[in-house]
Amino acid sequence: MRLTGYLVYLLLFTGSTVSSMDLSSLKHTFIKALRTEQTDTLLDLINHDNSCINAQDENQQTLLHWAAQSGFLVGAELLINKGAQVNAQDQFFTTPLHLAAESGNTQVAELLIRSNAQVNTRTIFKETPLHCAVSLGYVAITELLLNAGAHLNAVDTDGEIPMCCAMRNGHTAVLELLLQRGASNVLSKSNKRILLNVALTSKFNQILEVLVNYMPQPLLDELNNPRIQQAKKNQQNLVKACISNNTAQIISLLKNNVYATPTAKAYLASKVRDLFYAVQHDDISELKKLLKQGFSIHIVDANKNTLLHIAFLYKSKKALEFILSTSGSTTILDKKNKLGLTPIELTVATTTHLEFLKEFIFKLLKGPPQPSNSRECMCEIV
Repeated sequence: MRLTGYLVYLLLFTGSTVSSMDLSSLKHTFIKALRTEQTDTLLDLINHDNSCINAQDENQQTLLHWAAQSGFLVGAELLINKGAQVNAQDQFFTTPLHLAAESGNTQVAELLIRSNAQVNTRTIFKETPLHCAVSLGYVAITELLLNAGAHLNAVDTDGEIPMCCAMRNGHTAVLELLLQRGASNVLSKSNKRILLNVALTSKFNQILEVLVNYMPQPLLDELNNPRIQQAKKNQQNLVKACISNNTAQIISLLKNNVYATPTAKAYLASKVRDLFYAVQHDDISELKKLLKQGFSIHIVDANKNTLLHIAFLYKSKKALEFILSTSGSTTILDKKNKLGLTPIELTVATTTHLEFLKEFIFKLLKGPPQPSNSRECMCEIV
């Protein structure tokens, strides 16, 4: 029996109402209906007794709480359109936005904010939705909440601001986003000192390197901690390498777990584009130069295309022969891009490449290419 039929029987033939129904069964039915895209089930329930829209279970959670936590965008939108309270709180004062934030459900969080959800509502533990998002490293939701006016330095009952939550859990990208938005600017010197001490006790070394880039130099010198000085030195070396266009040094630093700043990431991204451009245009000299600097032949682009995908796609014969002569290259033949195609499958899908593929297969049948002396870096830059 379909869920709709079950609800019609339950509600109409037994004369039940939502208030008399077992809410745990209602929750199960609701979630199952959404997972199977049976929105008519939810509509049947609402149309029969619209008191279910804001009905609360034993934890005082509503249907919208469940939809937000589970990431059911269609269900959440339907409930809001039918009058669900977007700022409803459960027994711990948790709102649907808190649950969407801690579950990483960006689209539901965006819907709730558009529907006037309050972004700074506190739980019983004084946590805001921002605390929830940064604790689990959700960059997109963190940015969404900040754009909607979330308080950067709200303090929970543990005395933690969102930055502390990010640091404690090793979420460098979220921490940097908070710092870029000025989270440390309004802190007193003593509070900045506390943040540095939190970073020093963290098992995540890169957290300290993120933080030193945003702390005043006199404070860093005053603390005179060896780990702080090393973190500062690592970041200074990375800056120098970027300024001098020393790609090999940048890759070497990152291999040694130095934190990649946005500047370093942007620099490497441009070099990755150069690498794929060299393969596309069969520029074997540039290809060899970039690989020698430390890039891996296993590198992929935004569409998960490997260098072999591009070499096949653009019929770059010299690049293809060089890549296949490099140690470990044969494993790339099985790598699939975002379309689910290996390099050879991509070539087959390109009808004008038939003769090129025949030529390649003929060369393979003649025997494997001899390994070159090119050095393969173990560093993966994606």
